[in-house]
Amino acid sequence: MQYIGTVSSSRGLKGEIVLKDVPENINTIIGGTKILIGYSAKFSQEYTLDYFTKSNRKSFVKLGEINSEKDIMELKEKGMFTDTENIIKEENQDLCDDIVGVKIIDDKSGQEIGIVTELWYVRGSNDVWLVKTPNGELPIPVTCEVIVSKNLAESIVRINLIDGLIDLLDAGS
Repeated sequence: MQYIGTVSSSRGLKGEIVLKDVPENINTIIGGTKILIGYSAKFSQEYTLDYFTKSNRKSFVKLGEINSEKDIMELKEKGMFTDTENIIKEENQDLCDDIVGVKIIDDKSGQEIGIVTELWYVRGSNDVWLVKTPNGELPIPVTCEVIVSKNLAESIVRINLIDGLIDLLDAGS
């Protein structure tokens, strides 16, 4: 699932949603596709996309099941997600969701840490990749101090395993 923005407000009286934090490389989304709205793709409700439009710095969405400002206010500040294949993106741009499924390798030791299973978009902070390891799930902050290199063609990301990060696995047990 690809994050496509956060429900911000309504426009008009017929349930058009104003989205914020839309990734810049998304041009449009194919109408009639499944849209999930929630705090993550795993904890969401399903809707059907009527249309997605982008104008200057704002993006607008109309969902078949949403017909009033009241309906939208119940969704405010929740994330919107769809399958990557439903997104028409700008040429030569990788979607953040291209990271899901890649191997995370410790740059110093060369050992595989795990596989990215989910992306968390954190407002006011750095994004986080959730990595499934043999010992549990490990949140990896997406910062220049942590991410050493990305090779999406080979589905490998090398990271600097910062002190204490791996200890989060033990704390979760």
